[in-house]
Amino acid sequence: MSEIQPLQVKSGNTDVTLSLKDDNFSIAKYGKLISIPSRNILDVSLKTLESSTSTNVIIHALVGVKKLCLKSFDFVPVDMELAASWTKSVKNAVYKNAKPSKHLKIFINPFSGTGKASKVFDNEIKPIFDAAGCTYDITITKYINNAREIMQTIDLKPFDVIVGISGDGIIHEIINGLLVRENINDATIPIGVIPAGSGNALNICLQGEAVYKSLQHSALTIIKGVPMKIDMCSITQGDKRYFSFMSQTYGVIADSIFEGRRYSCELAIKIAESNKEIIRDTYRKEYNSDRNSVPMSRDNKYGTVNDPIPDDWTILTDDVSTILGGKVPWIGKGTIPFPYALPNDGLIDLVVARRDKLSRIKSFNFMTEMEVGNHIKMKEIDYYKVEAFRLTPKSSKDGYISIDGEKVDFAPFQVEALPQLINILSIDGKYQYDFVIQ
Repeated sequence: MSEIQPLQVKSGNTDVTLSLKDDNFSIAKYGKLISIPSRNILDVSLKTLESSTSTNVIIHALVGVKKLCLKSFDFVPVDMELAASWTKSVKNAVYKNAKPSKHLKIFINPFSGTGKASKVFDNEIKPIFDAAGCTYDITITKYINNAREIMQTIDLKPFDVIVGISGDGIIHEIINGLLVRENINDATIPIGVIPAGSGNALNICLQGEAVYKSLQHSALTIIKGVPMKIDMCSITQGDKRYFSFMSQTYGVIADSIFEGRRYSCELAIKIAESNKEIIRDTYRKEYNSDRNSVPMSRDNKYGTVNDPIPDDWTILTDDVSTILGGKVPWIGKGTIPFPYALPNDGLIDLVVARRDKLSRIKSFNFMTEMEVGNHIKMKEIDYYKVEAFRLTPKSSKDGYISIDGEKVDFAPFQVEALPQLINILSIDGKYQYDFVIQ
């Protein structure tokens, strides 16, 4: 960021210097320096205060590191003409990678988590959006898939961002509504996440475990975030088709470990890579690399679950403890099944725990190591990068299959990666890893 000349202002009778340099906004007063990252500056403007007739320099910011607090500062300019030019330059600089004063479409699920999503918005989020000059249109969802229905037909032109205030379920609805619209390019509108549900896995990936519950950090990402293209998983089951952004799970993990239940299935895989060391090295290389854009397409390259399995797929027929497929590192706090997941590599990460390889002790170790992503070091655990897979349960008894954390029919399903279909607002265009990749 280029340097902008400091501005001299007054706070009462005290001289104050305001400056922006090296991505830091500084307030020098009484010989003390308050430094705020430029990303945390929500607004800089000249405004006439309601309590007086004077026109002041007003600054709204989120102050702090792990814990952010909304604070406002007002100063009397020494030179009004210079202050007008300075505030405009600083506002442009602190919003260099983002549009200021965004217009948001907000979905609030009043039933998510502890049922306090509306209060969360009113008390914690609204003041931040207001301080940043954002405007918004709010829908309080009334039933499951309400957001999905609205997203199928709503006019998106007025909006800059679609925001979900809930858990992962509302994001699943927003995405599935977007991806059945007639114009595939509608799906490019960024999606923002405010955690207010019982499951907030996507926000853990976007913010990291340390601050994923922070409403302030999440709101800041919506205001200043970088759109990150992410792959979708196209899922077919019976005559249904829908899209998954997070995970697909077969087998109840606790049940399979502690009660010894068997999950017999046929797993057909289009393998891209099965060598863990190569997967690790590729991840390290690609994590900080910019990936070229690809044309958006909802077409399934490998057909549906009702088509014959392609000849070049690998077929496994074993009793398993768990099969996990996914596109995000975390699927919950302290659960990192896919430590090498990349947002837009066009591949699904697949973890297979086979019963014939796992004793009960090793199964317990599997669960413990997955808390920090170290289960991939276990020789008993297979880790793949795949283009697609099909899972067919052999048992006719009810078992457990979940998509993005929600239980679905216990029936064969097929999953295929569709590259770069959705934009999610992120801190810097990457998932935030606060665990150590070995």
